[in-house]
Amino acid sequence: MKKLNRLILILLVTLSTVAMVSADPLTVDVIPIDNQVLSGETATYKVNLTNGGSVTETLTDLYTSNGPGDFTYVFSETNGVVPAYTTKEVSLSVTVPTGKLQGTYTFDINADWKSL
Repeated sequence: MKKLNRLILILLVTLSTVAMVSADPLTVDVIPIDNQVLSGETATYKVNLTNGGSVTETLTDLYTSNGPGDFTYVFSETNGVVPAYTTKEVSLSVTVPTGKLQGTYTFDINADWKSL
């Protein structure tokens, strides 16, 4: 199963997220901590993985895709267990390369998991 969230990274402008709703028990919410980022700086996000189901879910991979290839994306964790009715918090740091032009850049956050 996959959960996909799309983020919009806007240089010199407020960062925002577009959350996708799913009927799956594990939901992903992304909250920007740094709402502005300049070329050469790092934006930070809080990624909440919430298990609303009655069984433990195993996060098998957490990764980004479809974003600029010259950005650096680092999660504090990319796998683990999310017990029933709990939320696991993970941080994501996105470093924008020096010299990147001001603009809107998007990327996806993907979560793969399986029920235990």
